[in-house]
Amino acid sequence: MFARQRQKQIFEQRQQSVNDSECGIDENPPLIATKISDDTKCRKCEEQETVIVLRGKDAYCKSCFLASATHKFRATLGKSKIVRPNDNVLVAHSGKTGSTALLHLIRAGMHESVHKKLVFKTTVLYIDEGILESKTLVQRKETLERISDQIEQLGFRGFVTTINESLSESEPIIWPMDSPILKEKEPIQITFKSISSQTAKEDLLHKLRNRLLIHAARQLNCTKIFTGDSATDLSIAILSNFSMGRGAHLSLDVGFADTRYSDIMLLRPMRNFTNKEMAYYLRFHDLEVPRSGGTSTKEDAHVSIQKLMEKFVTDLDSEFHGTVSTIFKTGEKLSSMNSEQKLERVCALCNASLDTKVSEEVSAIQTTDYSQLVSTSSVIAKEEEIESKVENNCNGDCSCQKTCGEKGETSDLEILRKCLCYGCRLILSSFKDEKAVPSFILSAAKSAISFEKMHGEIAGFLL
Repeated sequence: MFARQRQKQIFEQRQQSVNDSECGIDENPPLIATKISDDTKCRKCEEQETVIVLRGKDAYCKSCFLASATHKFRATLGKSKIVRPNDNVLVAHSGKTGSTALLHLIRAGMHESVHKKLVFKTTVLYIDEGILESKTLVQRKETLERISDQIEQLGFRGFVTTINESLSESEPIIWPMDSPILKEKEPIQITFKSISSQTAKEDLLHKLRNRLLIHAARQLNCTKIFTGDSATDLSIAILSNFSMGRGAHLSLDVGFADTRYSDIMLLRPMRNFTNKEMAYYLRFHDLEVPRSGGTSTKEDAHVSIQKLMEKFVTDLDSEFHGTVSTIFKTGEKLSSMNSEQKLERVCALCNASLDTKVSEEVSAIQTTDYSQLVSTSSVIAKEEEIESKVENNCNGDCSCQKTCGEKGETSDLEILRKCLCYGCRLILSSFKDEKAVPSFILSAAKSAISFEKMHGEIAGFLL
């Protein structure tokens, strides 16, 4: 009898609490909200006042936060055991938040005690991309002066180059920070103007930037490259890669180490920092960012896939604080799944393993290619070309342009397409003018085809 009365009482209390919450009356607020509002002490030292709250629940004072940031940076480098003493490291300085915090952390690590001191040699490289951002020559020089002053204050040796050097088939031109040569017009402008998609432009810029860093590192005798990519940046890159068909290269694009080149390794030591953490780190050290990222508007979010993913992640993370960490950790698991996939052939643009070679009779890539073929007018042109060749008894070696077309351009594109991964093929398809395709990509494709042909001939001879 007593048990039934007790159950009835509990049921009435629960029903009353539900009705109160539905009416907007919340007498017992959530425990987390109470804890955050009342927690004015640092969760680590429990003595100092809280100045920053991370992930909606972790409260830190200034000293504990800076100590935690330093430990996180050093732990990221220490766990990998990739960076060795006396290594020559090239730091890619974009002038923005990530690379500015990275430079300061490296500088602070060089003044630690003997057993904690960072002893690798550091060289800083700034890539001027203002010509693609519609900035004047005066604005680019002012930005360069601010970056030069910052590098000089931190005590590093700095160099500068332009994004146009990424198109060079030879060694890029690199100037000391105090004597650069900037031009108002460069050939790279023609390349980007011929691309119809903003998504393809941003993707191509990322690939060209990495290519330039690799060649600059070789020229400056560096074996490691540090970038300032944060966890927020990599979370956006994870979703963007899947949307652009680059899931096969996820371990290279967002992992700690990018090992697609045998002699140069690209590392991301800031990958465990969020953008909020880096912003507070710079604020507590009174560090200025010489080059701002610019303010994005609502219209910018629909310009490209990368911008759309950036808005999606940042907006979601502002309401749900575990968004970045969830995406980031999921990307790490997916990266470990495909990190062991190694192929002999590599892409002529991004130098990653080709993901277009399939063994199945029917695959997603073949379906996409067929869909693109039948949705364009090239099918009709191809049929007319075949019919004309049959009527004229042409074997493809003639020089007539009316029936057979210009064989050179078609063969070059076919060669180039065979030597590109799926994501880079999308970049190629966005070119409105085929002549604007960078020449180094076609040269790399022809070299790969020639090497493969020679390899086949040697293998056949040995058999």
